[in-house]
Amino acid sequence: MPRKTEIEIPEQEPVTPERVGVIDLIRTVCLIWTLLILLLRQLDLVLGLSPFPARLLEGIQTALAAPVVLISGISCYFSRDNLKRGVLLLAAGWLVSFSTAWVTPVHPVRFGILTLLGVSCILFYFAGPVLERLPVFLSCLLFALLIAVTLPVSTGRLGLDGVFAVALPSALTGQALLTPFGLCAGGPDDFPLLPWLFVFLLGTAIGRWRDGRWGGFLTRLGDWTSPISRHALPLYLIAQPIFYGVCLLFLYL
Repeated sequence: MPRKTEIEIPEQEPVTPERVGVIDLIRTVCLIWTLLILLLRQLDLVLGLSPFPARLLEGIQTALAAPVVLISGISCYFSRDNLKRGVLLLAAGWLVSFSTAWVTPVHPVRFGILTLLGVSCILFYFAGPVLERLPVFLSCLLFALLIAVTLPVSTGRLGLDGVFAVALPSALTGQALLTPFGLCAGGPDDFPLLPWLFVFLLGTAIGRWRDGRWGGFLTRLGDWTSPISRHALPLYLIAQPIFYGVCLLFLYL
């Protein structure tokens, strides 16, 4: 009898879907809340209407930034070209900075969240191959620790409360040129590289851990938000001048 030949079927690599519903859902929720806060702040800035304390709005805005930056890091494993993505985000960030410096010079955005994401994407494009040599668990632990250590950098020190603290040289603190590094306290719209770069890198580590394993429930959850999430950047950019223009219209009516 002729021998049966066994055909070996190569194992297929896990494929990451183009859109992940849970990520789209989180991004959409954060976008809606961010736009609402932007509207409330414009009402305060232009019309003097402040239904909520400014510190509360700033606190919510910072809390919303954390998942946005984290998701942007995760999305590095969905992007076809992180360098191109980073340049686009950086250009959008500069547009916001120049616009606010011209329209509202009292409250300029020196290093906003779009600039942060743009710089982070570009840095990851070049440093990613080196960072990926670290085990995923070690990467997550390292970046989480660096977030905690650099969190008080705007106060002129590094460290963990109750564990250790290192005072930074006074020549490095309070310099406006060092705002992008967090060494000078910026406004509520500024998101410096320290500690936010490490939040982004933590997202890349999570993305590497889940790479190719986003199927099933995680993909379907919130898939209806995909159209909004896909256009989050233009929606964010367009909403700001619209809110400002509407407030000015009411001011001069």
